[in-house]
Amino acid sequence: MSAAWGLAPWVQRALLSRRPQELLASLERLERWLGPLRERGSSARSESPCPARVEQLVRWALRAQPAVEYNCLVGACTQYLLQHASGDRVVLVVGARTAASSATHYAHAWVELAGAPRHAERAMHPAILELGGDEVRSA
Repeated sequence: MSAAWGLAPWVQRALLSRRPQELLASLERLERWLGPLRERGSSARSESPCPARVEQLVRWALRAQPAVEYNCLVGACTQYLLQHASGDRVVLVVGARTAASSATHYAHAWVELAGAPRHAERAMHPAILELGGDEVRSA
């Protein structure tokens, strides 16, 4: 997952953008840079790897990257870009919930294979944004 280690600082820099248009433009630019992975990835394997396994590998790579402060959003964006550039049909999901005992809000980001939602994450953090499958959907 050396690609995740190298990509993560760029993803973190893109996420620091305060304007959504800049963020999306930065992520699209990173995806174009990863274009060569699509040709290699699609011909090298017959099925997409399990997102949970890729998530674990990306987490290990990012924790070894001294220039990145790991959080689920940086990890999920890095994983999404890598898997999408490799030809996998994946969806980046951001979910949120409010604590029952207070007005505190919690958010979480993760990656799913298109058409195979991670029900446990969605039950705890209903999706407010989904990126992938050729469109962006928001709640």
